[in-house]
Amino acid sequence: MENIKTRRWLYLLTAIIVLLFMGIGYAFSLFVIPIEKDLGFLRTQTSMAFSLCFISFALGSFTGGFIIQKVKPQSLMKIVAMTLSFGFIATTFVTHAWQLYFTYSMCCGFSIGVIYNVCVSVIPLYFQDKIGFATGVLLMGYAMSTTIFGQICEYGVTILSWQGVFRILGVSMFAILMIASFIIHFPSSREINTLPKSNKTAIESIDYTPVELVKSKTFYIFISIYILLGGIGMSIINHTVPALREDFLLTTTFTAAIFSAISLFNGLGRVVWGILFDKTGASFIYRSLGGLVSIALLLMVFSFHFQNWLSFAVGGACVMFCFGGSSSLAPILVRYLYGDQYFSMNFSITNIGTLILSTTPMFIGSIQMRYDQYFPSFVVLLFFGILALLASLLYKPIASRELQKY
Repeated sequence: MENIKTRRWLYLLTAIIVLLFMGIGYAFSLFVIPIEKDLGFLRTQTSMAFSLCFISFALGSFTGGFIIQKVKPQSLMKIVAMTLSFGFIATTFVTHAWQLYFTYSMCCGFSIGVIYNVCVSVIPLYFQDKIGFATGVLLMGYAMSTTIFGQICEYGVTILSWQGVFRILGVSMFAILMIASFIIHFPSSREINTLPKSNKTAIESIDYTPVELVKSKTFYIFISIYILLGGIGMSIINHTVPALREDFLLTTTFTAAIFSAISLFNGLGRVVWGILFDKTGASFIYRSLGGLVSIALLLMVFSFHFQNWLSFAVGGACVMFCFGGSSSLAPILVRYLYGDQYFSMNFSITNIGTLILSTTPMFIGSIQMRYDQYFPSFVVLLFFGILALLASLLYKPIASRELQKY
């Protein structure tokens, strides 16, 4: 029998590739203007499509966390391969906004959410000795999708149309998930005994049930920061390209290059903050995230006044770096604070936060529609960043009091 310590890296690589394709939802910003021009949709409608996609993502992740207790990951991935492929291909035939909401937002978003939960539930079990690193690298694949595929999609839209790109994505995702379904699986009891053991947990041998989780005060601090930072990050993803095109008057190609570069920091943040967690702990990281994202948003607000696209891009990169950290810390902290036994269900509950934060891009889009510019929208995002910083200052004292009980 081949050494599981070696094979686990194959499982990690496979999951990274899967999430790399699943993360194409982040690239919707690249399709916003072509879809609006082709179908006559308003910015509020395309923003709604993006928000509904991640609401559906949250519902998919929530549902997947419970289904995976009954259905093997291999079977679940095969089913999702069909629903996801249908969603992307069917989107190319839409003529009304409600159809886009069903095919792209609901079918694609829900399917991606299920696969996301499968990967973060299964793969880190093989890396209990490197949970921060493994989870960060895994989620980097999800975040790096736009960086890797962004300009390819942009060229594809120019050559084939956005419909052609969506059809290719539908076929590709079906193939990737079918192949992965023969590789990714829960570790057996024999494999678990062979794998390196965890070197730390927040409370040794404590596993919170979902009911105990929602009674925990640390959960509400954690979910508040997650919602605020996540809402900011999702808004940057959804509105960066339109802001650069419409407020800074940049070309399509240059905008796509900038957006790809900014998205790179989303992926880097997931790895860097995961490694930092292993060394420093949650309290320091949350304070750092809150402070850095507030400074970055302040820079972006000033960039509108000076019409400086470079400072806007730098600020956006910093925000995405923090957003990546917040996203990678979510599953890490759920395991660290509340244990492995009920992880898939507990992590599903955190997607209540994803449901809430997913409405932020739509809210930001409505502000842009009202004022016909993005400056007021980014002032609101700055306010959210300051709230995240204030919430991060509450984490340590509340966590300390809660853990003292054990």
